[in-house]
Amino acid sequence: MASIGELSVVIRADDQFTPTLKKVNTSLRTNMAAVRQLGYGVTYLGTSFLAMGFALKQTNSALGQSVGNTLMMVGAIATAIGQSFQFIAAIGKMVVALRTLATWQIITRALSGPWGWAALAGGAAVAGVTIAATNQKVATSSSKTTPTVNVTVMGSVVTENQLAETIRKKFVIDQQRNSTSGIK
Repeated sequence: MASIGELSVVIRADDQFTPTLKKVNTSLRTNMAAVRQLGYGVTYLGTSFLAMGFALKQTNSALGQSVGNTLMMVGAIATAIGQSFQFIAAIGKMVVALRTLATWQIITRALSGPWGWAALAGGAAVAGVTIAATNQKVATSSSKTTPTVNVTVMGSVVTENQLAETIRKKFVIDQQRNSTSGIK
């Protein structure tokens, strides 16, 4: 159980990071708008290619029909890609709606009287026991020592931990920084 001192540290840390979190939130919203516009543009481009391909397929020329088939294939792929952006956005909206629904169900249960309070208390107790057991398991597994494995990379011998940390820093963090999808 957290003491009052630990709670005040968490609250102070939250207050220190609030401006940074607001900047990140604004940046994510801006990037999501750009991704949404990109989806619209790719869909428009795809439908244009489909129309051009269909028009070329109506010609009597074998070259025109071949180019028309290619344009229709490219248009169909571009349209599917553009629509996938809209599909992903719809899934994100459904997730937000389901979280809101869960919150309202908790509030409704809490206001339903003693039986609702008992159900919420039981749920909180189960969650607390689960968190405590998980924390204990993580603490005991991290205290065990793992053998050092040396790996040869481009003629240099490094430990497995150093290699994993380098990969995490270079690839995973860069990918997260460069991701414009907004989906984590």
